[in-house]
Amino acid sequence: MDKKKQTRSKTRDTKRIKSTSKETNSKRSPSGYQLFCKDAREKRKGVKLTFKELGELWGDCTEAEKAKWNEIALKKKNKMQESEDESMEEKKDKDKKNEKKSNIRQPKNDEKDKKRSGTNKNNKKKQEEEEEEDEEEDEE
Repeated sequence: MDKKKQTRSKTRDTKRIKSTSKETNSKRSPSGYQLFCKDAREKRKGVKLTFKELGELWGDCTEAEKAKWNEIALKKKNKMQESEDESMEEKKDKDKKNEKKSNIRQPKNDEKDKKRSGTNKNNKKKQEEEEEEDEEEDEE
């Protein structure tokens, strides 16, 4: 019985970890090799290339060609980083706006509760008059 409980808690913990990683939605930028493979597949659409064949093609490339692909990969990485930074700034701005909305001054209920606590008819009349005054002040 104890073992079952332990395995359940482990699976629950992994689910929590997975859910937090989905919230970030961050992807890694493609490497030069991955971009090269994508291009090679597009050039040879009729032929299915295996990973082994793609690796051989990459190995046959000169250092200049590899540098070209790695440079393209670096540019894509920088673009992804910039867009990720922008989205984080937008998220922070939204959070700030939501904070401002939640910080809007709310009427104090303590004073109204004190006024309502009276049980006398006179107290009730005074209370009604004060509430009407409060409503008029709120309207202004």
